[in-house]
Amino acid sequence: MLIETGFGQILIIAGIVTLMAAAFALWLPVRGLHTRIRQLKQEELDYLNREISTRRSSFQSSDSSRKSGEMADFVTYRGLIERVSEWPFTTSTYTRLFLYALLPVASWGIGIVAEEIVGRAFL
Repeated sequence: MLIETGFGQILIIAGIVTLMAAAFALWLPVRGLHTRIRQLKQEELDYLNREISTRRSSFQSSDSSRKSGEMADFVTYRGLIERVSEWPFTTSTYTRLFLYALLPVASWGIGIVAEEIVGRAFL
């Protein structure tokens, strides 16, 4: 039914439009947050890189005032900050968005199929 009457093409077009609208609606409110996260992440990385650079020379000297593991803490923390995502989305967010966007298209398609089945059953 979907191929012969052209409903498959309409469902695909409606699905693409719905997904694009949902993606835009998801992106628009968080673009400022994305910029802020990126800025704070870069500031923190710059600070950590400066601290690691200044402590590098004292790390090689026999200065007893530095704490044990201090350099490892800075390097580990820098790695943690580097892995922070700049977008406030996870994979589950994208999955939910995709499934929510498919709900209207799927219900429309199922309604068309149900109408066709009922029409054939009572004719």
